[in-house]
Amino acid sequence: MREKNKPLEHLIEPFLSFSQKEVYKKGTILLEEGKICRKLYFIKEGTLRFYYLNEEGEDITHWFLLEGDFITEINSFIEQSESEYYLEVLEDCTLHTCSYDSFIKINELFPEVSQLWNTILAKFLLELGEKIKDLQFRDAKTRYNNLLQKHPSITQRVALKHIASYLGITQQSLSRIRKK
Repeated sequence: MREKNKPLEHLIEPFLSFSQKEVYKKGTILLEEGKICRKLYFIKEGTLRFYYLNEEGEDITHWFLLEGDFITEINSFIEQSESEYYLEVLEDCTLHTCSYDSFIKINELFPEVSQLWNTILAKFLLELGEKIKDLQFRDAKTRYNNLLQKHPSITQRVALKHIASYLGITQQSLSRIRKK
């Protein structure tokens, strides 16, 4: 588990006790556009990415997730509505999953799980705010350096085309940034 999640450990344990351990192979699609996200995931091992297809059919990486992260497609999970995103396994991974129905039940029974959900939502909002700032105010080199600071091993774990897509640049531009 990454250091950044140390304060969450006491909140994660109740979740893990109600979750199912699942193992997935690289390339597995856990969620597709048009499907309802019915699970909340905790990443024990591995790397995942959220992406969407633009009007030209190109996949655009929206988010990377690694060990210690919780992930769900927030809108789809909360509203039990169709997702606009795909969730793909980039490395073989071990996940702890909790269905929507189970999560609602344990959320009512255990206040610490409710506190965990509030923490997940707050973290999501903070990261979304950072991503918006990155795209609006920071150049590609700064966005790349911020990504490396957050996930130092990302270039060894994720295809460069996905990193370029996440940064909103071409692979050629990413190559130039990496050479400098």
